Amino acid sequence: NEACALITQGSYDEAIAILHNVLLFGTCASRGTDEERLLKCCHTGKQPYQQHQFHYYPTDTCDEGMTSFAQPLLICDVCHDLDEYHSTAAKKATIFFNLGIAHSRKGEEPVTQNYLRRSYSYVEQYETFLSINAIDDNLNRKHSSCYGPSRYAILHNIGHSHWRCGNYDNAVTTYEEALSLLSSRQQTDYALEIASTLNCIAVTKFYAKAEGKAEGENMASNYDDILQMLTDALTLRLSISDPSTFSCDRETATIINNSGFVRLCQGEFSLALLVFQEAREHRIHTLGEKHMDVAASIFNIAQAKEYLGSTSEAIDLYKEYLNIVLLYTTEGSKQVAEVLFSIGHLSYQNKDLDQSQEYLSRALAASKCAFGVSNHTVASIMNKMGCVLHDQNNLDLALEAYESGLAMERTLHPPLHGNISLALLNIGRVHRRQEKWDKAIDSYREAMFITRCNNDPTTITNIISDVSFINYDVKGDYDFAVKLISEAMTCFDGKIRGDDYLRAFTLNTLGLVQTKGGFLNLAITSFLEAIKIFKSLKRTEVHEFASVCIAAADLHKKIGKSDKALELYQEALHFEESKSLYDDSEMNVDVPLCDNNKAFICCQIGQLLAAREAFGEALRYLEMSSKICLDNLTTIDPACTSEVLTSLGNLYLIMGDGEKAKYTHASAIQKILCITNPPGAAAA
Repeated sequence: NEACALITQGSYDEAIAILHNVLLFGTCASRGTDEERLLKCCHTGKQPYQQHQFHYYPTDTCDEGMTSFAQPLLICDVCHDLDEYHSTAAKKATIFFNLGIAHSRKGEEPVTQNYLRRSYSYVEQYETFLSINAIDDNLNRKHSSCYGPSRYAILHNIGHSHWRCGNYDNAVTTYEEALSLLSSRQQTDYALEIASTLNCIAVTKFYAKAEGKAEGENMASNYDDILQMLTDALTLRLSISDPSTFSCDRETATIINNSGFVRLCQGEFSLALLVFQEAREHRIHTLGEKHMDVAASIFNIAQAKEYLGSTSEAIDLYKEYLNIVLLYTTEGSKQVAEVLFSIGHLSYQNKDLDQSQEYLSRALAASKCAFGVSNHTVASIMNKMGCVLHDQNNLDLALEAYESGLAMERTLHPPLHGNISLALLNIGRVHRRQEKWDKAIDSYREAMFITRCNNDPTTITNIISDVSFINYDVKGDYDFAVKLISEAMTCFDGKIRGDDYLRAFTLNTLGLVQTKGGFLNLAITSFLEAIKIFKSLKRTEVHEFASVCIAAADLHKKIGKSDKALELYQEALHFEESKSLYDDSEMNVDVPLCDNNKAFICCQIGQLLAAREAFGEALRYLEMSSKICLDNLTTIDPACTSEVLTSLGNLYLIMGDGEKAKYTHASAIQKILCITNPPGAAAA
């Protein structure tokens, strides 16, 4: 019983030594050489178990309902219904059970399973005696009877040990054995135990499926089957007449939270969010606001928000989770490192570069403590840090970060891994911006070799786009640039055929190169084909589609086809305003309007309508464009503002309103000087 208290306090080695002494000497008083020998013995076969890296849940600190029967048990001094032999068996069953629990908490799984199986054999001895003598008709009704651990409790802990090792097939087999044992009795008497077992089977199958290990007949379950198990478990728990006890409330909330994982994997993000929020409320009511289970639900809510595109809310929730976790651990822990990285990544998506850099720096330091100086997570953070520094125009530091990340990726992955090609692509783009053309092409060349081997159409297209512009812009080699892009188009004729988005993206790149080469009709053909493909997609990026429409419209305007130009400009404007080619219900992510694009498009439409002498409509579009420019002076291109205000002033002149024309032209001069010149220039 002293050992039980020590296990609860976390003094596992001392508890193990006492339990061994009890087995050998019948007392915990023996110390010295015997204890040292026993301690050495208990470490034999130590093998670190596989830590789960599954991103939906921080499994090593929070409850998933897998440890319902993992508390150490006290020994009763007298077992009235057992003779001396079977009373000793009951005590040994309890001691071996407690040894298994102690080793499990130390992470020594092979030793854990050995002790738990020995405990099971002793339980069978005295249960057989009791059954033959018809002494107890309700054996092992709870985790511990008056004799020792129950068989299903031992099986639960063996299953959990398999689960921690990643041996999901063995875990499910063991849990199902426990379920069979429980199902043979009155279900109403064992509802909580059956519910816990169903939850364990569901969680194990969930991880097996998510990690691609769902092999074997008993592992063949889809997410609907797993969700049904959790629903059955929840129904059983709610059927209990008095569900207000601590353990019941906590496990009920855990099962609810676990069902949220499944909803998340099914892509039902809104429903998953509601489930996680309900679990959080249950956990706060039962455990308090600062409990780790509550933190886990907050973490899951943040993930659901992230998938729904609410990145700002997700960041706030991750910060709330971080504050709770830091009450239990240090900043150098795995959980802290991962959430710091998530905050830094989402801040980068939100264009908050300063906050992104702050949290990525903290994530880098934490990850080096938690995972080591050379690790997959550290490499990913270095790459993301490079992106932040690149966008801050700190190109030298960005290059240093990218190269550090690349060096790690080369040591962590085989030579043709996709992470290496992406790192090389980022390095090439920095060299391109630094106008180190040969170095850029060298990086692109190696990245291209890897992506060809991996059939990665996205990276192939990005590389060819960059290299083609280098060859045209720097070397003036139009023919080679077109050859490269044509090569990209052939990528869609092989194994990776069918990616319409990439085909449209490549056609757009080809059109831009053809435009610079002066082949306007060929460029128009490329742009119109890209527009046709973009329209066929259910989703697309606003700026890409609008940009293609604008490029095609500019060329039509240049060659005198004003009607087609007007049609394309209006289509681009409609797309910018609606955020999608389709109804809002078909697009789950909010896409911000591009003010610069909208101002430019409205100006072009106004100019074309003015040329048709449709002055009223032209005035409406030019005034709309003017308002956008004047409301967003710090973000709109000054050249665009100049063109818009000048066109509007000219239209006022044509319409005979000299005062407005004078005021508009004066505003154009004043506003542009404020943006493009130092303080004092505007007044001058």
